[in-house]
Amino acid sequence: CYHGSRIVGEHVNILFATNRKFIEPAATMLYSLFESHPGIDMDIYLAYSNLSEEDLERFASYIAAFPGKIFHPIYVGEEFQDKVEAHNHISIESYYRVLALPLLPESLDRILYLDSDLVVRGDLSDLYHMDLGEAPFSAAEDIIGILNDFHQANMYRLSIPANRSYFNTGVMVFNLPVTREMHMTEYIIDRVYENYERYEYNEQDALNEVYYDKVRYIDWDIYNFPPGLYYLDMKELEAGKVRFLSYKEIKELQASGELDGRARDMTSQLYAQNKILHYMGKSKPWDSLAEESDLFRAFTPIYREMNEKAMKIWTR
Repeated sequence: CYHGSRIVGEHVNILFATNRKFIEPAATMLYSLFESHPGIDMDIYLAYSNLSEEDLERFASYIAAFPGKIFHPIYVGEEFQDKVEAHNHISIESYYRVLALPLLPESLDRILYLDSDLVVRGDLSDLYHMDLGEAPFSAAEDIIGILNDFHQANMYRLSIPANRSYFNTGVMVFNLPVTREMHMTEYIIDRVYENYERYEYNEQDALNEVYYDKVRYIDWDIYNFPPGLYYLDMKELEAGKVRFLSYKEIKELQASGELDGRARDMTSQLYAQNKILHYMGKSKPWDSLAEESDLFRAFTPIYREMNEKAMKIWTR
């Protein structure tokens, strides 16, 4: 299942956030990260507000079981969650990737943020060490919005120009000297306090609204790949443009019998080459909805494999 197994560099900084509901998925994500990068020193920063001391001790013991991995809990406080309400099935902890940045050590120059509902399947060297220039962070285009036909609506809602795009914040490399210089956290949180009711996707909307022209894009098919059906539009490809059909287009072409002539199914090929599989959306591999979906059954074996191995260590 795994591609490379080495990150080049002295050490790697990782940030994640979780609550009590997502502890097991977070432990599974970390296991997949560690198994993909044996022998690599990592500083693991956990942003939290409502975990207990027992929860933190469990994380500390769990992470210490992996050589070279050091745990750093970061308490972000209770004030924010008292002021802001999360939307769209997304937990309030999604904001913590931004809240945590000023609380990190000044000595850090970059950190890789990973959502808890993903599995790392390969070497992240190129991602972690990518040249960010003056960009405050890197992120991947939100392919789920494109497949489900709400990508353009997101852009319109946030006044993002048509020649730009809307990104997903589940995998990000933060350029910390730049985020500090621009006081990014303070600026974004102020906007959230004023506008959170119209931010359908929480801090992801806020970051897109402000930084759509400053983000450094990474390949979604490699580093932020969600379960889905990926049909390449061959007509567009002939014109030199790479575009995947939306689910609505797929259904229409299937109904007319034109799908095979118009598109190429790239799902298996993209799955085989991706390095981060991200279970974004409502249906997760650990809930009952996944059992009802042929699509998710195809993408859940790797999660369950990682979860089984992770829990053997977590429950010691």
